Order: sequence, then C-alpha cells, then structure tokens
Amino acid sequence: MMRKGPSVYSWIILRVTNPTIRDMFMQPQNMLRVKEALMSKLAGDIFGSTQIWRAPRMFKAIYYAISLGNLRRSFAG
Repeated sequence: MMRKGPSVYSWIILRVTNPTIRDMFMQPQNMLRVKEALMSKLAGDIFGSTQIWRAPRMFKAIYYAISLGNLRRSFAG
C-alpha cells in the first residue's frame, strides 16, 4: 500500500515539464474526462475511490499518442 502512492505520482512528476502535458491542458476539450481524473489523482485519490479511475489510463494513452505525433519536440522537452 505504501509503494503505490509514489508510483502513481512518479509518472506525472517525470513528465510535467514536457510540452505535451502543457498542450493537453491548454486545449479546451476534456475528452473522456481525463483532465478531471488527473486532477483527482493529484488531489490525493491514489486508490481509485472515484468513478473516473479508468480515465488516468486514457490520459496516458492520449499523452503517448500526442508525444509520438510530436516526437522531436517531446525529446527536446
């Protein structure tokens, strides 16, 4: 239980300075409620007690898709 907390946040911490994350948050859309899910996770819901727990997985999938589309910029970030 104690190991799950840091592993949940480490993915975000390692990528927070990447331009892809900034671009995702600057878009007005909130497709599949991924922004809401990420905010829930940052607020401390690391054990998935809300109904939107699947959305962080979608956030990661969208992040990787955008990163692949902007590969040069992602590596530079």
